[in-house]
Amino acid sequence: MNGSPGAPGSRPAPPSWSIFLVGLSGSGKSTVGPLLAERLSLPFIDTDAEIEAATGRTVAEIFDIEGEPTFRTLEHETIVRVAREGPAVVATGGGAPMDPRSQRAMREAGVVIWLDAPTPILADRLIAQGKRARPLLADDAQQTLERLRAARVAVYADLGSRVDTSASPDTVVARIVAVLDRDSPRDPAETSE
Repeated sequence: MNGSPGAPGSRPAPPSWSIFLVGLSGSGKSTVGPLLAERLSLPFIDTDAEIEAATGRTVAEIFDIEGEPTFRTLEHETIVRVAREGPAVVATGGGAPMDPRSQRAMREAGVVIWLDAPTPILADRLIAQGKRARPLLADDAQQTLERLRAARVAVYADLGSRVDTSASPDTVVARIVAVLDRDSPRDPAETSE
């Protein structure tokens, strides 16, 4: 990362690459993302919100009316677009990393951070939120999350460093900054030779 995190509350120079947050629903991408973006002086982008703004429909409506394949195409196109727009903290949908094209776009534009917590914590968070706009979650959030975890964990682990989000959002942001300081990528322009 350009600069070090310094003292709490200090602002490092913004990185010249994007940070993509991946993980299961309830992992904290939409909560931690804006805080991380503020800490790094970067814009925050939520791909689900971008898709909803572009289509005028909720994620759940897109799943219901057009199906998951259409949503995944929209998701991939959104990731490619935001990756090209320049450095940002980007919260992706939980299934976005399952598309190899999206994986490639994220890797080429910056670094991927896998946000994770034990399944019961994720389920409790989703239940507290009312599981709104989470079309892949069935009535039993914990069972569905376990199934999704089994299908996705290897991809998440391959894409980026895991950060436990069981703690407070501020603690999670500090953990992410420490990972970025340790594992900061080269400037994406340097890798395109």
